Amino acid sequence: MAIFACEPAGALDAMNSVKQNRIVPRPNPNTLADGLRTSLGELTLPMLRRHGTGFFAVGEEEIGQAMQFAYERLTLVIEPSSAVALVPLLRQAPQLVGKRVGVVLTGGNVAWLRPWPRLDRTEPMQQEGG
Repeated sequence: MAIFACEPAGALDAMNSVKQNRIVPRPNPNTLADGLRTSLGELTLPMLRRHGTGFFAVGEEEIGQAMQFAYERLTLVIEPSSAVALVPLLRQAPQLVGKRVGVVLTGGNVAWLRPWPRLDRTEPMQQEGG
């Protein structure tokens, strides 16, 4: 089994921490995914080093697109931090193509009055290549 971690590009503390084998805090992380703005912890780093296969860094617009996809196609309201894990599937990352993939989606922790990217658009999201 392969385990991939996903992080917003504006908050890459876990990826950097694993590469340097020490906690590397990201000062002032800039991401819509507020649940991923905190730094990696001392218990999590060894688990990622031992069990992690790799990382996916995702962009802010991709987070909004994943939230929109979940809402429109899955009829799920997911929070931005959860949408980060959905992005590599929507992107069709080569490491995942043709594999059985599990993703944990969580939701409800969304302030709908905030202007999320792409969620206020009236046209449906277009997938690449389609």
